[in-house]
Amino acid sequence: RRANPNIITYESSGDLNGNRFIVMEYANNGSLKEAMSAAGASKKKLLQDVVQVCEALEYLHRKKVIHRDLKPANILYVNEIAKISDLG
Repeated sequence: RRANPNIITYESSGDLNGNRFIVMEYANNGSLKEAMSAAGASKKKLLQDVVQVCEALEYLHRKKVIHRDLKPANILYVNEIAKISDLG
């Protein structure tokens, strides 16, 4: 079960030959940063995405998690859903 639909799901992490890695949900549609600069981007859709990200951020704060580097490049799209990533 997902904690919040607007937070990237992290599947696992590990170490392979001294190289640390994480496996996360595949973000197939770029970032909010890219969407904001795209020609013809719907301002209404971008605003809806930001509202959903704020709700996810509120969820994280209730869990005592602080992002510390929230920026448009760290909001990734999985299909058409904006999701917070790079939780460190």
